[in-house]
Order: sequence, then C-alpha cells, then structure tokens
Amino acid sequence: MFRTVITLLEQYGVPKDKWSFREKDTAIIWNDTYALFRLRECMTPEEAAQKALIAIKEHGFFQPVLKEEAVTYLDIVAEVEEILQDKGSISLRPQDAAFIYRGEVLGPMPYYQHIMEEDGQKIAVSTMLKQIEKKVGVKAPPPSRKIIFLDFETNGFQKCSVLAVAALLVELQGDKYIYCDEYVRYYYPREQFNEHATRVNQLTHGVLTERRRGHDDWYVYFDEDADFVRFIEQVDYIVAHNAKFESLFLTPVSNMSGRTWYCTMANNGDRSLTETAKQYGIKVEHAEHHNARFDAYLCFLIFKVMRQRGLIQNI
Repeated sequence: MFRTVITLLEQYGVPKDKWSFREKDTAIIWNDTYALFRLRECMTPEEAAQKALIAIKEHGFFQPVLKEEAVTYLDIVAEVEEILQDKGSISLRPQDAAFIYRGEVLGPMPYYQHIMEEDGQKIAVSTMLKQIEKKVGVKAPPPSRKIIFLDFETNGFQKCSVLAVAALLVELQGDKYIYCDEYVRYYYPREQFNEHATRVNQLTHGVLTERRRGHDDWYVYFDEDADFVRFIEQVDYIVAHNAKFESLFLTPVSNMSGRTWYCTMANNGDRSLTETAKQYGIKVEHAEHHNARFDAYLCFLIFKVMRQRGLIQNI
C-alpha cells in the first residue's frame, strides 16, 4: 500500500525519495525525520495520499496543490485563458502551485484561503493577468460590449404609440464592430393617427398594413411586444439620437436599470440627426430619413466616427 501512496504523491510533484515507511508502527515518515501519521488498514491509498499532502503542507515542509485546491485553481486558469482567448496556454505546477504561461514560470498562485474569500477568485484572475502582462507582455483584450442602436418612429411626441422600431445589435471588440442581429417591427397606434407625425414619418395606416404584410406573428401594438423587450434587455449599452425621447417609450415596457444610455444628439449640440451626420462627413439619403432602420444605422455611423476621433471614451 505504501508504494501505491508514494506513486499517488508523485503526481503532485512531491519527490519520492522524501518518503519512508516505518514498519513497527506503520508510520509515514517525511525526510527521514518527521513521523506524520500512521497508515491504517481502513484507509484507501487515495485517503492516505491526501492525508500525507495535508500534513506536509500544514508543517510547511512542502506546498503541493491539494485536490480541492486544484479544482479551484483550474477554474481560475480556465477563466484567464478565456479572457486571453488563448486556450491551453497555462499549466499548473503541483509541487509549488506555480502557474506557467507558455513555458514562462510566473507563479505562485494566490493562497487557497485567500481565493475562497469574498471576491477572491476575481482578484486571483486579475493578479494572474497582471503578471502575464508584466513578465510576458501579453495583454488581455478589452472586454466585448454589446450595444443596441435604437430608433423609434412615433405617433406624436408624448403619450402616444410607437409605430416603428429599429434596434441594431452590434458587438464591440476593441475597435472592431461585429454586426450581430437586428429587430425591426411596425405597429398600429392605439389612438387616432397624428396628422403632423404622419407628414413627418409617412407611416399611414396603409403603409403600416403593407409593411406588416406576411408577418402575422408581429404584435399589433408596441407596448405588447414581449419579443422586443427580450431582445433589448440582453445589452448593457443603448445608443440613440435624442436618447431622452427614445427612453420615454422604452422605460414603460422594459426594465432599463443597469443599462447605460449614450445620446449622439446631446453630445453634438442638440443638432438633428441629419445635421450631425453631415458634421462628420456622413452621406445622408433624405428619402430614407425617418425610416427607423436607416436612422438607427445613421446613429451607428455617427457613434463610430465619434469614437474613432476620441470623442467617446467610456464605451
């Protein structure tokens, strides 16, 4: 049994020549000096190996990684690799809990008891990333952000219905924009059509009926559209031109707490969408203006140019 225990201990990086067995009292001896505990017939080899590891660690003779610690450490390693987008790049050295990034020994891992404290794992991940950046020069890419560029066409300015919505979902990875999805719908108003609004957006009853043709699954009224709520609640950032106005219609149907709004109008002297676009050299097709999808796309182009020029720092 003793030989089986030693074989198991070797898996943790503990040198086999450090162990000996005293037959008279079945004691496990460390470094020919310290009797750690007695082997019992009721013990399995795995139990005896764990007991030996705990004993030498508690006495400060060696710092092997125990089974329960290894599981936690490997969770941290997996999280760091995911952040770095470099799977399989980190290994853990059991004998001293050092972590190795592509052949470079960087360890040691934080103490297990510290990792188990509140936010301990988060701190451990941050510490590992800093060590890799400092010693190897590999930086973690900026976290990706999902952003919705939003535009409503409405039947007036307040206490009225949404007639059209366009929400363009884009993932921002560093300076790279990845189109993910979009949500474009048309609805009927609950009240009479507002003649002034209709002159602006051209969304008459006939136009709405035509654009809804073939979409029997669309909700009739915006304030009933649960699919839209699920779509927009998956992001942390919402960008709109005149965000204050858009939020009047969004807040009653969706919980917007924890989401950050950015307004391309308020940050450009309250200029209109077309004026703001022209300011940044973006071509505007007037025939498409007040088309919800086109306006949302125009808002995206404005945001992109502003960010390229360093005018947006926090997204």
